[in-house]
Amino acid sequence: MNNSTISIIIPCYNEENIIQKNFECILSQSILPEEVIFVDNNSTDSSLRVAESYKDKFSKKGIEFNILIEKDQSQKQVIPRMIAFEKAKGELVGMIDVDTQISKDWVKTAKRCFAENKNLCSLMGPFDFWGIDIFSRIGIYIFFVLYYFTKYFYLMWGCNGVLKKEVYNRCSGLNDYWEMHQDLKLAYIYDDNFLSEKLKLFGDVKFCWQLKAKGEARNQDSSSNNRKIDQLLSFFKIKNYVFKKYKNKLK
Repeated sequence: MNNSTISIIIPCYNEENIIQKNFECILSQSILPEEVIFVDNNSTDSSLRVAESYKDKFSKKGIEFNILIEKDQSQKQVIPRMIAFEKAKGELVGMIDVDTQISKDWVKTAKRCFAENKNLCSLMGPFDFWGIDIFSRIGIYIFFVLYYFTKYFYLMWGCNGVLKKEVYNRCSGLNDYWEMHQDLKLAYIYDDNFLSEKLKLFGDVKFCWQLKAKGEARNQDSSSNNRKIDQLLSFFKIKNYVFKKYKNKLK
């Protein structure tokens, strides 16, 4: 088993009703993380109060629990994640959303994968969305199967991913995300996509079926189809952008 320490970072904006499920999954891990960093991004509900109520529970489990407060008005996850990455003490950093519920062996699986592959720099697992119809669910799992066998498309999703902190620092992480976002005129936030492409320049980005998580299906409104098309187009835009700009610069 890998002796690497792991920090789990969680950005949050107005999610008072689902924070507890997220935390309880972390507290129930078969192997506990060394650190959890919760970043409240200017919430107007009771999210911060709920998080603070868990300080003793994490402490009793021997988990260092840090709450950071960010006053960014955009409520985008990029800035909270950047702050959390800067503060994270773990050699591995787990990225999840506040609605994410990780499986019982999530930390154990992450540590095992990094121990088995020294060239591994980031890891992603499947994500099961609740509240969607059966056809959408089948479509998502077909996507994961295709994704698993097509390494060209490997990404590390912000809702279920783990990476090496040392590699994050070497590639400058998300520090230049907004420059890329402006250059490409992206309609949505694709910080995990951008980070994944940079990490690929330093080692393996892998998909692991055992790194399981589930959560809410977001963006299921009338514009969701347009967003799916934008996601696909942005994937290629970002991949090309990173390859051209960073291939020789980051090596």
